[in-house]
Amino acid sequence: MKNPRDKKGGNSIKAEDIEGIIPQDESEEAFLKIFEMEFWGNFHKDPNPIVNTFVSQKENIDKIIEEATNFRKKIESIIPVERDILRVAVSELLMGKDINEVLGKAVRLSRRYSTTNSYRFIKAVIINAKKIVESKSKPE
Repeated sequence: MKNPRDKKGGNSIKAEDIEGIIPQDESEEAFLKIFEMEFWGNFHKDPNPIVNTFVSQKENIDKIIEEATNFRKKIESIIPVERDILRVAVSELLMGKDINEVLGKAVRLSRRYSTTNSYRFIKAVIINAKKIVESKSKPE
């Protein structure tokens, strides 16, 4: 299986780099689809349940990610690959998936598609996002 970072020397991938990549699981498939949808500016329903969760709750998911960054970064200021990995992870959290499973998949995606140390940022944001998701789901 080709590693999209091989020719980039560890740099983040671009949209043209994802062509021909075979996803290993549902999360990776969702990441690749969301990355492509964002590139073309065309978010739409898809058979993948993670993609559908993201498409139907895009604004909410992006707000959770913004709130979960320690610096309250605007979603547009996050590197596109990292942003879409976070979108997949938060979608999975909203679907009720286990935090350890979500973290493991997100770290694997970041190590495969993003910069060398991006997994640290992604992991921290997901942990914060889990707390936000839990606090919003509690009855008041």
